Amino acid sequence: MTGWYEAGNGEWFVGCGEETDLFEQYAGLLKPRFRSGRAQKSLRVWCSWYSLYTDINETRLHKILHELGDLPFDVFQVDDGWQMAIGDWEPNAKFPAGMDGMAGQIRATGRKAGLWLAPLLVVPSSSLYRQHPDWLLRDGNGRPVSAGFNWGERLYALDTTHPGVLDWLAALMQKVRGWGYDYAKLDFLYAGALPGKRHLDEMPREAAYRNGLKVLRKRWGRPIS
Repeated sequence: MTGWYEAGNGEWFVGCGEETDLFEQYAGLLKPRFRSGRAQKSLRVWCSWYSLYTDINETRLHKILHELGDLPFDVFQVDDGWQMAIGDWEPNAKFPAGMDGMAGQIRATGRKAGLWLAPLLVVPSSSLYRQHPDWLLRDGNGRPVSAGFNWGERLYALDTTHPGVLDWLAALMQKVRGWGYDYAKLDFLYAGALPGKRHLDEMPREAAYRNGLKVLRKRWGRPIS
């Protein structure tokens, strides 16, 4: 086995054994370093992705919400398919009452409202990509770093060391919280740790990744119980 740090030195965890036990040990070692998580219990979540993928709309979700009745779901989570574009986190035409309206319908049933986001990604069709090209992670030749391909177009990563990106991430989380969502499913977060040239180029990738997540978590606000 060979391993190395991108910059400097650090600790390593090497384990052998049953998977569940190893993850439990690893989590135990992380707690004193990064503190324990905020969730006090495991929530039972109904997630639109596993039934409908992106084929969601306001009417369909209202119907499902009604049909759930008193089934013991703590969270009703709206997944991919509600947004204008990856990077433009506003409701599309399928949600005419807005995402605050959707959250209100969910909360009226006594459940927490959940929403899917991929906050560290951006696609060329988004207004964010066109308006803020300086926010993108770039390679040594100045080209945007590829973060993959999905939704029929290329994916790019936001630079989580750029002050403008951090302010935008903070505002995004405050907006979603203001809509009435208590639960966020954050996806494609690997984009924050991709190799590339950053605004703070001396910051290691892992630190840049944690920098972005710290802002997301801080601005999300009160803990989820």
